[in-house]
Amino acid sequence: MQRSAKKVGLYLIIADRWPADVEAAPAELRSRRTGKATWSFTELDERLALDLEAMLDRLMVRYRAERSA
Repeated sequence: MQRSAKKVGLYLIIADRWPADVEAAPAELRSRRTGKATWSFTELDERLALDLEAMLDRLMVRYRAERSA
């Protein structure tokens, strides 16, 4: 993550590996995507934080399964 005075940037390279998991996220979270692997947040309310957590959980389940195979 990269933080500035006005926003926090999340670099999530793994999202490109499983785009269907990103597409399953709510539109508000997907709208924060500013690049191929970058999300930008100026604020993070509880709903958005839960949506981000769910997306990260989905991606990590796939990542761990692939690494343990």
